[in-house]
Amino acid sequence: MKNTYVKILSTAAVVLTMAFSFISCSGGGDKGGGNNNTPSPVIATGVTLDKKSMTLNIGAQDTLTATVQPLNATNRNVTWTSSHTNIATVNANGIVTGISQGMSRITATTADNRHSDYCDVTVNQTDVVIKETKTIATGYLHTVVIKPDGSLWGWGNYGGDTLDQGNTTWSNTPVRIGNDTDWATVSAGDNTMAIKSDGSLWTWGSNYNCALGIGTDYNVIDYLSAPTRVGRDTNWATIPVSGGAGFAIKTDGSLWAWGANGSGQLGLGYEYHWQQSTPVRVGEENNWLAISRSDHVIALKSDGSLWAWGWNFSGQVGDGTGNDSYVPKRIW
Repeated sequence: MKNTYVKILSTAAVVLTMAFSFISCSGGGDKGGGNNNTPSPVIATGVTLDKKSMTLNIGAQDTLTATVQPLNATNRNVTWTSSHTNIATVNANGIVTGISQGMSRITATTADNRHSDYCDVTVNQTDVVIKETKTIATGYLHTVVIKPDGSLWGWGNYGGDTLDQGNTTWSNTPVRIGNDTDWATVSAGDNTMAIKSDGSLWTWGSNYNCALGIGTDYNVIDYLSAPTRVGRDTNWATIPVSGGAGFAIKTDGSLWAWGANGSGQLGLGYEYHWQQSTPVRVGEENNWLAISRSDHVIALKSDGSLWAWGWNFSGQVGDGTGNDSYVPKRIW
């Protein structure tokens, strides 16, 4: 009987021990406790951008991509900022937009503000694509334009009929000059001069002081109401960037002049009140490149040297004197 009692007690102890172990593993009843199965957060250790530099034109866009390390970080969000929002902006998706010319730094920062990376953005002026205009020129009171199709247009006050409209009025909207479609370049001043694609030279408007170069004095023809060809040469290449008729450069680099010469501005060595009614060559050089004219003249040669001559009342020739120059003088 005694042995049976001991055996029963041993069995009960085993049962109690198993029950206690079960309760411990299952959380211990209403008071909870035991193991927590929620994983610990993975902290971000860094962030990198796919670009360190970027170049945009004004109005253009590009995208930056931010990668947070480690790849299993709990919070992989970043905040985007621009150091100069007047130059470049960035949105929440990393899209950068050029606003104005200059430089700005775009920065991506992790959610905990502990890590960041940046990209330097350079914004350039927008490349201008001229779709409607090929060549432009402004005269004293009028404007002349060549369109890409080679047609010639003008507007403004053309009292000497510099626009070729058969009258002496004005227009405040563009009007087409003739029907030709082979105009290549144009210059305007008190009159108008243009070169066609075949290398021929044309002038019209006021002929004061034989400015049109057509071999006729102002007393005979004071103005021409339509483009008129100057001579028969077909090797004219360059005309003044301003000032209208009076000078032109041929394809061989030679310089030619005509018109008024009251201050020696034709560069021929002659002076006061002498006029030239047709183009005459200035010197013997063949390396003239570009020219601009008024009562004094500025010109460039192909070697980069700068030359000037003509009226010098205010020192505008730039030769260190106030004396008119009748021949080209080198300035630098």
